[in-house]
Amino acid sequence: MKQKLLGFIGLAILLMSTFTGCKEDEGEEPSLDDSKQIEVFSFDELDPVVTGTIAETNITMTVPYDTDLTTLIPTIVVSPNATVSPESGVAQDFSTPVTYTVTAQDESTQAYTVTVTLGEEPPSDEKFLLTFAFEAYDPTAVGIVYEKYKEVDAWVPYQENRSSLTPTITVSENATITPASGVAQDFTGPVTYTVTAEDGSTQEYVVNVHEDEDGTGFPSSVLHMRGLWKITLPLNKSGEYVTDNHASDALEIKPEELATYEETMYNFFETVQDKEGNDIGVRFATNCGGERTSSGTYYPRTELREYNRSGNTDWSNEGSTMHRMYLKQAITKAPTQKPQVVAGQIHNGDDQILIRYTGNSPGKYQRSSDDPCVGTVTQEGDPNDNTGYLACFYENSNHVVPLDLDYTLGDVFELEIIAQNNQVIVNYNGENKLTWDKTLKSCYFKAGCYSQSSAQNQCNGKSSPDEDPDEIAEVIIYELELQ
Repeated sequence: MKQKLLGFIGLAILLMSTFTGCKEDEGEEPSLDDSKQIEVFSFDELDPVVTGTIAETNITMTVPYDTDLTTLIPTIVVSPNATVSPESGVAQDFSTPVTYTVTAQDESTQAYTVTVTLGEEPPSDEKFLLTFAFEAYDPTAVGIVYEKYKEVDAWVPYQENRSSLTPTITVSENATITPASGVAQDFTGPVTYTVTAEDGSTQEYVVNVHEDEDGTGFPSSVLHMRGLWKITLPLNKSGEYVTDNHASDALEIKPEELATYEETMYNFFETVQDKEGNDIGVRFATNCGGERTSSGTYYPRTELREYNRSGNTDWSNEGSTMHRMYLKQAITKAPTQKPQVVAGQIHNGDDQILIRYTGNSPGKYQRSSDDPCVGTVTQEGDPNDNTGYLACFYENSNHVVPLDLDYTLGDVFELEIIAQNNQVIVNYNGENKLTWDKTLKSCYFKAGCYSQSSAQNQCNGKSSPDEDPDEIAEVIIYELELQ
């Protein structure tokens, strides 16, 4: 009995001590964390990642020189249980120091100042010769830079002394050139120029200065073609006269051969004088049954296309670089049944700009509904009518602007086409006829004679009678400029 009593007393004491302990625990408040450090501050989006240097409450960072400081997104790691404002992962403008505030669990705060600077720009390795010109001449003698070959070709007037010419040269930013721009050189032979980049690397360019053609003799000399054009003729690749309008076998003469080329057997490409015996020009002529360049055209031509030693010259009018063709010329003959002749183009797969003569007295053809090759000629063209109109067709001939509504074959006119700054400008006899706001790419100029009639008009689905395959279209060019 005594033992049981002692047991109950012990249990009671144990329970009392337990309850007392619980009450004491309930009276204590837990302590709150006062940690408020930025532990890591980095720009993970940069490659490589840039991590800031933390010195007390200042964070400094250096990012690559070309980084946009206005939209950087930081990744921030702070003390456990703390928060930061502005938040991690939110873009900020670091072009000036940015203050971040870290708030601890106990609501105490700590401000950090983040300063971001741009690193130094590495030395440039660009070493291009950009432009080369002799500005003493009027107009300026502008050289052609063949970057592919690291060569420059420039032309000075006929019989000019080339032993002491002073060029103006531009090169890549921060690069230098030796010999220097503005220093006279002897250009009777090739001159080597060395462009040195900011990083010390070099590139040599060889400059060749040519005496311009004398304006007589071969067509290339008369029109000062300077190796900038190739020509396509209506002969086949063997140089033979054809009358069946075969496609894809037209004769092509490239700049190297064109310098001394003329076609006098059929009078398709030769030097001529005007009817007064004054101006010397170049005849561009084609027979209407001649060879076609491809199956993509119905018509033959004797026509120049921009070209140089680097290959076909294609350009865009998106920038400030001027692309200009000037022609002083006359359309002298047009086919009888379909009296249409093109005498100047900007082409890029489509006929973006097309200068065309259309005669007033074409032939007419009524096609059969079943077979376009079968039909009736309802009116013959008038071979004695030399009147018509000149027009500029543009945007693949979807639009047209008249140039001369009363043009007579043989009348000499001036045509200037300029492509620059997302515009195309067409001037006729010094008067602006078209200013077209249009961005063009992969373009090139064409000049010469492009007949718009063939010996197969009827089967080609045209509403004109077939032309006599020996019928001639002709243009005479007296002046040609390209830049």
